[in-house]
Formats: sequence, C-alpha cells, structure tokens
Amino acid sequence: MNLFRVLAKIFLIYLAYKVVVDFIIPTFRSVGQLKGQMKNMQERMDAQSGDRSTGTSASSSQKQSAPENVGEYIEFEEVKNTD
Repeated sequence: MNLFRVLAKIFLIYLAYKVVVDFIIPTFRSVGQLKGQMKNMQERMDAQSGDRSTGTSASSSQKQSAPENVGEYIEFEEVKNTD
C-alpha cells in the first residue's frame, strides 16, 4: 500500500510539473510579449498622430490666412414659389 501512495504522489507531482511547464509558463511569456507589442504599437500610433497634428496645424494656419483675399459680398434673397 505504501508503494501505491508513493507512486500516486510522484504521478501527481509529475502532472503538476507538466501543467506548470507546458501551460502556465508559456501563457505568462505570451502575455508579456503581447504587452510589449501593444506598447510598441501605441508608441508608433502616438508618433504618427504627433506628425499629423503638426501637419494639420501648419495647413490650418494657411487656410486662416486665405480669407483675406475674398471678393465682394453678395446678399442672398430667398425666392418664394407661387405654385
């Protein structure tokens, strides 16, 4: 009977080892890699949005200076339909 208990304990220890080595450790590694990739992606998105924001501010300042050379103002009068 003691031999059976020793073999059962060894088998349970082996199963616990396999679960840790084959499932838990790779899961933590994958999560770490995903976090690193998400951080890199976020940094690239921030850099791209920074480039775009400087580009739009320069173009918006050009658009603001354009209305100085506007023609004369034509008043709009609404025409009613008599049908």
